[in-house]
Amino acid sequence: MRSNGKPPKVLMTCPTWVGCLYALKDWAAAYHAQTYSNKGALQVDNSDGPVQGGNLHYTHLIRAQGIPAIWQHTRFPHVWDTFEIAWTEYILPYAHEGGYDFILSVEADVVLPDDGMALMVECALQGEKRYVTQRYHPRGQEGPNFWWDTLGCSLFPVEPLWADRHLVIGAYELDVFTTLLRHGWKRHRAGWQGPDLFVPEHLKDPADPCYMAHAATPADQTYMRRVYAANGLNPDGSPRQQPLRVTYKEALCQS
Repeated sequence: MRSNGKPPKVLMTCPTWVGCLYALKDWAAAYHAQTYSNKGALQVDNSDGPVQGGNLHYTHLIRAQGIPAIWQHTRFPHVWDTFEIAWTEYILPYAHEGGYDFILSVEADVVLPDDGMALMVECALQGEKRYVTQRYHPRGQEGPNFWWDTLGCSLFPVEPLWADRHLVIGAYELDVFTTLLRHGWKRHRAGWQGPDLFVPEHLKDPADPCYMAHAATPADQTYMRRVYAANGLNPDGSPRQQPLRVTYKEALCQS
């Protein structure tokens, strides 16, 4: 550890975009309420830039919540390419240069209890070269065996990921685990290996048009809504009053 006898330094972080505005205040409030003291935060904003007619407005909104934020210059049609750049070019350098020992990856619409960070660190320190993932039900899903436990709520060591940041060959959500395995780190899956440390809350987008209760919107539906918005349509795709100006493929390239 790099903290020289102090508790490990932890960076709570995530990629984000303006579509997560509904969760921003809750995410920021949860960070500020963490009882763990040796901490920092960062959000990397991949909202529309100048080419798409965007600006730094959402980056400024994040900072207004007391959360450091960086606007990400490069965005790809595939979300995992965008996330890889967010992690390898922004999050990992920020954590390495800031002297952080661990990254607490908490997605932009996931909210932790006040002791969440402390419990994750405590669990990690119970084993040698151990990192921790905490499962949660996506957006209120109530199925007993339907869980996520990857980047949504996970505590990773910084230095192995920093050392191999240019060796990523797949979706970062998976590559992070193979990288840590290569460096001899072992994963503790809270909730699967022993009890849950806590229950994270996955916030549901109030503008989500999905008709199923407690459902997560599939990624394609999210992209299609952006097509509708770009063409002045209603979220349900109701008949438009003007010709289509942006195609689905073009909207993917802007996302």
